[in-house]
Amino acid sequence: MDFKDDCVGKAKIDTINRRTAVHSQRPTSAPPAVIHRPKSPAATASLNHVPRSRRLFTYRTNPEINSGRAMSTHQYVRFQAIDKPLDDEQLKFMQQQSSRAQVSRVEFINEYHYSSFGGNALKMMFRGYDIHVEWASYGTRTIMLRLPLGLPWSADQFQRHFCDTEVQWFPAPAGSGGVLQIAGDPESVSELTTRNDMDSFMAALSTLREQLAEGDTRLLYLAWLMSDGELNELEPPVPAGLQSLTPALQELADFFEIPAALLAVAASRSPEAPETTPSNPPLEAWIASRTQMELQQITTRLLQDSAGAVRRELLQQIRAAAHSDPWPSVEAMRTREQLLEAERFMEEQWQRQRIAKDAEDRRKRLEKLAASPAATVARISELVATRKTVEYDTAVILLTDLREALGPELGPEFTSSIAAELRKISPHARSLISKLRSHGFLSK
Repeated sequence: MDFKDDCVGKAKIDTINRRTAVHSQRPTSAPPAVIHRPKSPAATASLNHVPRSRRLFTYRTNPEINSGRAMSTHQYVRFQAIDKPLDDEQLKFMQQQSSRAQVSRVEFINEYHYSSFGGNALKMMFRGYDIHVEWASYGTRTIMLRLPLGLPWSADQFQRHFCDTEVQWFPAPAGSGGVLQIAGDPESVSELTTRNDMDSFMAALSTLREQLAEGDTRLLYLAWLMSDGELNELEPPVPAGLQSLTPALQELADFFEIPAALLAVAASRSPEAPETTPSNPPLEAWIASRTQMELQQITTRLLQDSAGAVRRELLQQIRAAAHSDPWPSVEAMRTREQLLEAERFMEEQWQRQRIAKDAEDRRKRLEKLAASPAATVARISELVATRKTVEYDTAVILLTDLREALGPELGPEFTSSIAAELRKISPHARSLISKLRSHGFLSK
């Protein structure tokens, strides 16, 4: 499907150039300042804008705020060629994008500290790479997926998931393909997030690219879910299978830090994933309808060209011939505001459940301590005998729990006598004695 006429107005290549320019202007001596956002969305609700209350720490990318801070920034940039290796001309272009990167016919990797990537990511995708990720400690989260055959939906279907900055489709300069970009809002991600296993994430992106080309819309729905939009905006059609995300989709949700409660709320209206997915269309009927010459040509292409690319093209042709929907879904009924309100309610419910579970676990633990105080005292003695400060902390906590377990009539007297015995055995253990006093086991 060619989307030039439908989407190019909202997805111009200049967007990428502007983002690249912003990166090049970012100060190299310090990261963006951290601000603490209010937990309540009341202050922002009147702006008809998505509240950021579900994030505790966010980044502000204002150079004026950044001045005077001398902390390290970290940017990770990576590209991979999946369908086929780069040719000589493509490789030369990639090498011109950075003098420091590790560049090969199948991969481009670079990490930056106190500087940033200055290459043109979109052109690199158009010229040979198939997947791309950018992660930065100042909040940037961006992925790109090149789809040589274009998106397997109509322009209207894609437009339901479109966001001005987070979800964009860039048509190829020539042909029907293009690049799908999903970019997280820098003010929506936690400063504490790191990406330690990029190999796993790149493998997940490759899998997502295959699923997307086969018509699975769950990736697009998750992209809309984490995007920054109007509160009264209606959600896109809810795809099947949100209750049981694939490992690749779960990695994507983790990468963009989509809250688990929001995922659960969104999945509440999602039907079960189909047993026969769009990746398994009616192959036998389609093959039977091909001529011997067509089958020979397909075999030749599979052996000479990229098997993955040929497979995607054939599957798209088969689905089109079968006139089947790419992925089952149900019509949207909820606004973004309703989803966020339901998320807050569910998070509060989960919190109450966690508190109740912790209380029940502690009750059972105290019952166990009360049933065998001698064993607890023996364990405390073993910890004190190590003469290690960290073990002193554990011993005092255990003694405190034993006091509570035995109750107000027996607990204080019994545990104070144990503490007195420990001081007698270890009179020079000042750290231990100080901790016992601070917890009320020994007199001042």
